[in-house]
Amino acid sequence: MAKSVIRGNYPTDTTFGIRFRDLFNEKSKVAQKVISKFLGQGSSAFIGDGSSTFFVGLHIIKQKLQATIWTNHLGIANEYALQKTGVDLSRMEMYVAGGQIDRDLMMTYDQDAEIYCAKWASKAKCVILSVRSLFGKRGPAGMEQRSLSIKQEVVKAAMTSGADIVFIADHMKMSKGYTNEPLVFPAERDWYKAMESPNVHIVSTKHPEVTEERLVQNPKNEKEWYQTNHWAFRTMKDRYIAI
Repeated sequence: MAKSVIRGNYPTDTTFGIRFRDLFNEKSKVAQKVISKFLGQGSSAFIGDGSSTFFVGLHIIKQKLQATIWTNHLGIANEYALQKTGVDLSRMEMYVAGGQIDRDLMMTYDQDAEIYCAKWASKAKCVILSVRSLFGKRGPAGMEQRSLSIKQEVVKAAMTSGADIVFIADHMKMSKGYTNEPLVFPAERDWYKAMESPNVHIVSTKHPEVTEERLVQNPKNEKEWYQTNHWAFRTMKDRYIAI
């Protein structure tokens, strides 16, 4: 996907404006894989905030997919609204959660937004979430509390409804060890249970400099952390896709 496809102007003094420009091609590849595997004509999805999910929204719009999309992602909503008049998006329905606006993350949040997002996640065929970090033993995590709170509510709703939950990430999100980042799942055992669920999936990109799959007992750098996290996710078999 060429950067010229993006119609909005997202300032580089915001977190979102910086992140969506990083690893542009990787995130675009992940988005295409997610759509081909989890979204078809007539499908429905809740898409959360984040730079990786932004590309899922872009490709859905580009493909003029017949789908119902629920989101709190203002970047996706903006791209939808800015399409040329002649672009036929009549088969796509898009709903945006109301609430307060976080300009830095390009998302809506607050208690009302959480209620809407959880309700939509329980109705959607699949839930697609970006993550700030992805740890083999602890799962997805993030430092931005507003974003994390909505992800936590959405995951609870989707786990109850049985919707597919797809965590998406570029390789850098898997290339570090856990410190004290707040987690999407409340406890380690909850993440292990999620990893065993047939409805939980991960789509990521491979580390471009890692060619050997192995478990590193005491990882010391980003490559070794990637290998360790990647090794843990392999237990999910075909529900873990590294492209």
